[in-house]
Amino acid sequence: MSTEQYLLDTFTFTQQHETRTGQLAAEKLARAIEGLVPQLGQVFNWSASGSVDTTERRFIRLTVNGFMVLQCQRCLQDYECPVVVDTTFEVVETEDELDEDEDDVEALDRVLASRNLDLFGLIEDEVI
Repeated sequence: MSTEQYLLDTFTFTQQHETRTGQLAAEKLARAIEGLVPQLGQVFNWSASGSVDTTERRFIRLTVNGFMVLQCQRCLQDYECPVVVDTTFEVVETEDELDEDEDDVEALDRVLASRNLDLFGLIEDEVI
């Protein structure tokens, strides 16, 4: 997938109930693998889908599945650690809305509406 394919217009994506799927090589996630043992060429399968509820709130659901190779601190053997992400983000219009309910652990995570939301960065953040 090219870099441009990782950019979302959040309004169109949610209003049209669009879905994007793909695979992403672990070595492309530089921040996520920094300081880890060498990865084994594994890939993460991901899916993003947009939606709008009956009150016109917009959402992006992101799922990511794969594994990272980690090293056991006790025996120093490598092992595969599953990574399973299923997060729904509310798309908000203002930065003030991003911080609403930030102390509420039950509240959805939020992303700022954008014509160029960096889906790659969002996937990497969730893997981390």
